[in-house]
Amino acid sequence: SLQHSWPESSFSLQEELDGKELQVILESIIAQLPPQQQAVYRRSKFEDQSYQEIADEEGLSKNTVRNHLSLASKFVRFKLDKILSIFFF
Repeated sequence: SLQHSWPESSFSLQEELDGKELQVILESIIAQLPPQQQAVYRRSKFEDQSYQEIADEEGLSKNTVRNHLSLASKFVRFKLDKILSIFFF
């Protein structure tokens, strides 16, 4: 679900944007990630898979999955903050 990608305190911004617009923005940000980070991020955030499940399916170590997810999450948050600051500040 989309809510997993947002910090709890800023999720109220969804009320300001149509859900579909928000989904399009998020998808465009995720599409900018390297393919492996994209796959790990999607499996974790949208399919609720564990590090171990992702590692097994992607042929990676759990630590690599953790690193990919950390980098991807930071990138998504940074880009999202940048885009939303244009709309709201």
